[in-house]
Amino acid sequence: MNSQYLETYLNEGILMNSQYLETYLNENAERGLGNGLTINSFLASRLRGKAKKYGKSYYDGLINSCRRARAVEGKSCRGGVAFYPVNKF
Repeated sequence: MNSQYLETYLNEGILMNSQYLETYLNENAERGLGNGLTINSFLASRLRGKAKKYGKSYYDGLINSCRRARAVEGKSCRGGVAFYPVNKF
């Protein structure tokens, strides 16, 4: 994945993206357009223990990171909304 999609610069600082952004987009790229996972499905398979309490925060962070990375919205494997990296399709 291109590093320009992983960092977004704002004013003097760097706005950090979700720690799951690259993994999520790469997994959806491997699955192919129309077969990707929704953000909720992806996080449900990744979050464990106490992190599950903060699922909404992880969701918000990952969806904002996908939008900043200009990921493309498409259908998921079950008809929901999944994000795909723009440089793979």
